[in-house]
Amino acid sequence: MVKGRGAKAKGDSYERELAAFFNEVCGLNSHRTPLSGGGRGEALPDLTGTPGLAIEAKRHERMSVDEWMRQARKNCGLDRPVVINRKSRQPTHDSYVVLYLQDFADLYSGWLAHKGYVKGDTDEA
Repeated sequence: MVKGRGAKAKGDSYERELAAFFNEVCGLNSHRTPLSGGGRGEALPDLTGTPGLAIEAKRHERMSVDEWMRQARKNCGLDRPVVINRKSRQPTHDSYVVLYLQDFADLYSGWLAHKGYVKGDTDEA
């Protein structure tokens, strides 16, 4: 188990990995939010530049979904709270994504409408 500065460095590194992943795969210009893990008076998500999503990045072997989602919701503002977790030796693209069912349904229904599977407004997601 990594503790202290090592754990912080591991978490910071994962935030940079996620930003690079979203930039490459989604064409975004996202980056790690400076001091997102504390040290500021305001609550902020771990990544900036992910429109509509407030991402809480976690690099842990055991998931603490309730705790992490509470933290993501606290930091989300008007965006959808999302937790992304990866374990050691797990590729970034195989990270786990956790979000509330209603948020997933909203995003999925927008995708379904965009792809023509259902009729609906494609501008909501």
